[in-house]
Amino acid sequence: MAVLVDPVTGAQNWATVKKAGQKVILKATIMPNNQDAASQIVWSGGSAVSGDLTQRSVDKGISAKTPVSAQIGKTKYTVNVWVIWSKVKIQTAGTTGPNNNATNLLNGNFPGNVGGGNELGKMNHDLTPGLTYCYAIGKMQSTADLTPPGIGAIIANSAWSQKRLVTVTAWDNGGNQLKWVNQDDPCQDFAQDKNAGPTGGHLDKIYDIDYPGCSTQKHFNINHTSETYANFTQWATVNLGAQTRCSDDALWFYEARVDVDKPVGLRVFPNKIDTGSTKIRDKPFFDPR
Repeated sequence: MAVLVDPVTGAQNWATVKKAGQKVILKATIMPNNQDAASQIVWSGGSAVSGDLTQRSVDKGISAKTPVSAQIGKTKYTVNVWVIWSKVKIQTAGTTGPNNNATNLLNGNFPGNVGGGNELGKMNHDLTPGLTYCYAIGKMQSTADLTPPGIGAIIANSAWSQKRLVTVTAWDNGGNQLKWVNQDDPCQDFAQDKNAGPTGGHLDKIYDIDYPGCSTQKHFNINHTSETYANFTQWATVNLGAQTRCSDDALWFYEARVDVDKPVGLRVFPNKIDTGSTKIRDKPFFDPR
């Protein structure tokens, strides 16, 4: 019988997060426990462990599903070793898409006060009067594609999440400053659609949507001017007894300036949401009024 040295996540399945330079070690428990019995084990999958015929190893440096079997005579035991990783993609244009249930958490569309619909990208109150959450916003979607294929059916939905690190500086009327630096934002304020399993239509994916805006401090009510500069770092996590990152970082940003003293149509400049990062200003663009 082959037994893993760490807890399994389900019958004949065990999962861990990818980490270069490390290995998963499997051990066959045999009776009698001696060299002659160990020499009778027929292994398949994984790699031999030098000096121990009762052990097998799987490389954690590559995300993959590796079935490992130990057999003596007609007795055979197989464990699937899942080495987990994911790739996070940031989308700031187009729509959330018909195969994406992220907006289903919001009854099929974004709320009316953030412009409704399922369009991603920049939006402002001058062009969309129903937008009252902030005078200008940017809508984004983050998709984490989980690997190896099928891992979403092995690990519970509740174990998966997306998180972000945010650095924001904002000013209202060129004087009232709001600043967050390196605050861990667990995405709790925004809709996340976790992997829904085989019946959810998007196995092995986690979606997150967000809509940062300007003004950050007073939302829709702006005293003359407002400006926001925000950088975000997004990543995926999985909880296998402890919450662990399971993706590289994905960068995106939002920046906007609003001057409500200008004529309608000229009040918002710029209003931008995109991948990458923006320069966080150390002083406001606008002078106080």
